[in-house]
Amino acid sequence: SPSPSPSPSPSPSPSLKLTLDAHARKALLMYVREPRAPEVAAYVFYEDTDFVVIYDGYPKALVHLLVLPRARIRGPRQLRPEHLPLLEKLQCLTDALRANLEAQQRERYPDVPGAAAISVGFHAVPSLEPLHCHVVSADFSTARMKTKHHYLSFATGFLVPLERVRSWVSAEAPSPFEAAERLVKGSLACQRCKRPMATMPALKAHLPRCWVGVRSGT
Repeated sequence: SPSPSPSPSPSPSPSLKLTLDAHARKALLMYVREPRAPEVAAYVFYEDTDFVVIYDGYPKALVHLLVLPRARIRGPRQLRPEHLPLLEKLQCLTDALRANLEAQQRERYPDVPGAAAISVGFHAVPSLEPLHCHVVSADFSTARMKTKHHYLSFATGFLVPLERVRSWVSAEAPSPFEAAERLVKGSLACQRCKRPMATMPALKAHLPRCWVGVRSGT
């Protein structure tokens, strides 16, 4: 089963920086290929016969992992009914990860609002291939959380929950992706209280206070 205690994400070496050009779009493939170079293997948090779980090279929160199926699937829109058994296994794995990580975060970061609230989902428009599922906490407190697009792509429905994707693949729900695409084009605002924010530093200063205010009902 997945380890409940991840160590901090290793610092990316220059050779592993995931630049968003055409060549690097498939950079995640190196984590599912064998054998791995030592600097690539350092990013692996957990693996089994179906999945490789890695630390995100640019973590947007205290917890930020990527779950990559070993099966080659380009992205979430390429998922088909024949992939449902894989998605069921992914659900089981991410449920275990979320339970373990939330318990760990409550103990490790009791004073960091959002650190123990874990979301699991796919970006509606992924920037990298192959298929990868984000496991990310809601503190959004790291130095890598820099831009409006960063925040809106994780704090809104642009991060499409795994459960919704499974429902779509099984033909029980319409496609969630088209509507989700628009959510990163809005103005910068706290997604908890909807208060507009002028800058990212202002937002990041506001988020911990907002968590406390929402919990207390103020």
